[in-house]
Amino acid sequence: MASLDKKTIEIADAFTKYMESNDLSLIEQFTRDEIEIALLQLINDQDSPYYMAMQIKREELKEIENHKREKSVKLKNRMIGVIAGIILGLILVFLKLIFFP
Repeated sequence: MASLDKKTIEIADAFTKYMESNDLSLIEQFTRDEIEIALLQLINDQDSPYYMAMQIKREELKEIENHKREKSVKLKNRMIGVIAGIILGLILVFLKLIFFP
């Protein structure tokens, strides 16, 4: 355990306490990347409950990130559609004014 960095030990301890108390506030402060790095360093503890809890939390955070990304892409696509519609409308009005005064 001497080769583990301070952050990995902090995360492992927080997840151990979370497993005992079920208090989400203990683990909400950690990012997906921090948990991912800790999981890589704790690979020898794969069978421990806190390791499994860390994997579950990592997957939850990954799903949240994917949902946010998908939402952002949908919003961007809607904005493009609205802007394209406005431009097309302006072009049609302009053409009508030119050809049908």
